[in-house]
Amino acid sequence: VSGVDTTAVGAALEVAERQGILRSTELGLAFSHDLITRAVYNDISPLRRQVMHRRAAELLEKNSTHDLASAAELAHHATLSGDNALAARAMVSAGRLCLRFFANDDAQSLARKGLQLTARLSDAQRVCVEIDLHDILLASGPLEDREGAARRYTTLAERALDHGALAAARLGYHMAAYVRWTQGQWAAAREQTLQGLRVVRGRQ
Repeated sequence: VSGVDTTAVGAALEVAERQGILRSTELGLAFSHDLITRAVYNDISPLRRQVMHRRAAELLEKNSTHDLASAAELAHHATLSGDNALAARAMVSAGRLCLRFFANDDAQSLARKGLQLTARLSDAQRVCVEIDLHDILLASGPLEDREGAARRYTTLAERALDHGALAAARLGYHMAAYVRWTQGQWAAAREQTLQGLRVVRGRQ
């Protein structure tokens, strides 16, 4: 994350541990006191901190061994990275990870936070991320306005089609069809399902 040569990092860590700045824990090395943590962090320039947060978030995104702690870390670093697109994508990754562990309240919180971030993205980026985030909200708990949600999903799917984002469009139509089906609106659910199928066929 620091961009420093690994040999130099190893030597620095050994010195810091001998001087009591760092201590060994079950998870590896950690600062020996919160005051030291804050002092070191505050000594890094704001721009440098953003770069390091961004690198940490990118590494966590690629990490194959995930747990709820990883989801929280990913969301934390991405939010502080200064990269809105990365932060929004991280909310999707972290939210889906929370769903895997049945942490639905956490998933909803992350999805809502992600939706706030999407306002700063281009429309092409925004529509795909919004569909993913609404998919998390749909999976994590009951919707307050199912009719409004179905219309929103359809609109998002159409916008995704306009940008050539076929996978996102198909997901949006699938979400709309599911909500219509749960409301007993069979004809509307069938139409949304057919729209999703047309998207898939158009891709072949």
